[in-house]
Amino acid sequence: MRRRARSPGCSPPSSARWSGWSTRDVGGDFYDLFAIDAHGWAAVIGDVTGRGVDAAGATALARHSLRALAPYTTPEGALQRLNTLLRPAGWPLTAAYARLDPEADGCWATAEDALLTEVQQSLRPGDTVILYTNGVTETRGADGPFREHRLAEVAAMTAGQPANVTAEAILTALRAFNTRDTTDDQALLVLHLTGPDTSRNGGSETPPSV
Repeated sequence: MRRRARSPGCSPPSSARWSGWSTRDVGGDFYDLFAIDAHGWAAVIGDVTGRGVDAAGATALARHSLRALAPYTTPEGALQRLNTLLRPAGWPLTAAYARLDPEADGCWATAEDALLTEVQQSLRPGDTVILYTNGVTETRGADGPFREHRLAEVAAMTAGQPANVTAEAILTALRAFNTRDTTDDQALLVLHLTGPDTSRNGGSETPPSV
């Protein structure tokens, strides 16, 4: 499996450090992390059906559209608008969008076939959030797919550790588990809350070298 570590190009507050990777330069799986306003941040992960130039174009449209929409609407509203933009081109997209606000509960929205679910979840220092596409849990091994329970086991073993440690552990587990060339794109974004500091000067941890 070939991995490429990518930085979304911004630094979250020091209380929410991140690490992430995706598999391909041209593909349909993506993640992003960006500032919405002086306090809030957005974490996004998505999977556009297909590969190649068309999928890469849809990925770019999704990423840039969500960045543009984020300051003006809710996660659910942003995903609804994105669905409106992608539908005419016939680009199916599954996505999860999390708004992280240290002054309020986190607000999450997930979208699949334009069926949206928005929930709120309070996070505390020491909590870790793992966003991933189905290519991670569907990695094939001798006993079948990797599945969510193996991902949960790896996450449990790195509970409380920095985001890059968890991301590297998941990557290592996937490499050990995989018995054939992975055919699906993969993306992973790990966020770890480290403390009450909500300044924007904390920076991000270095993504795993892969």
